[in-house]
Amino acid sequence: MKPTKEQIAAAAGKTIDDVIAADLDVLFCGINPGLYTAAVGHHFGRPGNRFWPTIHRAGFTPRLFRPDEQRELLQHGCGITNVVARATTAAAELTSDELREGANILETKVRRYRPRVLAIVGIGAYRLRPPTREERPATRNDRQHCDLDPAEPERTQCKLSPCGARRALPGTERMDRGDVTMKLTELFLADLEREAAPTRRVLENVPDDHGDWKPHEKSMPLGYLATLVATLPGWIAMMLKQDELDLRPPGGSQYKQPTFTTARELLAAFDDAIAKTRAALAATSEEHLMTTWKLLAGGNVISAQPRHVVIRDTFGHLAHHRGQLTVYLRLNDAHVPSIYGPTADEPL
Repeated sequence: MKPTKEQIAAAAGKTIDDVIAADLDVLFCGINPGLYTAAVGHHFGRPGNRFWPTIHRAGFTPRLFRPDEQRELLQHGCGITNVVARATTAAAELTSDELREGANILETKVRRYRPRVLAIVGIGAYRLRPPTREERPATRNDRQHCDLDPAEPERTQCKLSPCGARRALPGTERMDRGDVTMKLTELFLADLEREAAPTRRVLENVPDDHGDWKPHEKSMPLGYLATLVATLPGWIAMMLKQDELDLRPPGGSQYKQPTFTTARELLAAFDDAIAKTRAALAATSEEHLMTTWKLLAGGNVISAQPRHVVIRDTFGHLAHHRGQLTVYLRLNDAHVPSIYGPTADEPL
């Protein structure tokens, strides 16, 4: 049941029990629970949180788990904990003392339960982990490294899963008949190929003579929406090659979306966008995906996020606007192809 606003507000300061057991393959660790998560009592509990879909797609779970099924993770060698147990609206509300104490508690917890891998969910939490041997200053003998068990120094490895609570959990380590490393670039290339085919089928069915049609005076025209869907994949290539985009650059011309009037033109633009993004992803590095990309308007920063975050958001935008476009097709009596499941025009 969805919590009320009052219940969410009242969840401040609450805690959630760890999902943990001895000798797990991987223990996922966030900074601290959000208020919605604390209100429902399940880790990563907010609707739309990508943690659960992503660990399923990465192979950690045999099916997509709901947050209230979190205890079933233990059967598959996985667990969940946090650096700090106290729920807050944002991690920025945590004090330095809480974070330091939380890091010490986490170290004790890992010593006790000895997971093979401690997967840090988010760069903020990663910075709080015990440092590795390579990072440990020679003059600071009191600091601990990530290999926490002196008897088995390689027992627990510390891995970064670079995402926030609202973002995907990409490219973590998975254990399946040996350690397999999945790179962000590999994940994004797989996403690109998976989304390309259904998107192309939708664009194939856009009617040529309905470009100005829109369901409401405040809605975008069908032609504009179709062009947006056709060109969105190309934004990923742009995000990899440019450090920023200003939609209204001072002293320059405002960004203007290209216009395509026929399905044939849309498909040509889409194929070009897919090819450019495929090449850009193949040529990039994991380190580059961690660097910041900015969206501006009139010189003012609207958003500044790591590239891997904005790329993931772009796939979300593509799915959203593609679904919107299928509604436009239906309202114009055009064929609506299957995307993730059957349609009236393409039943099972």
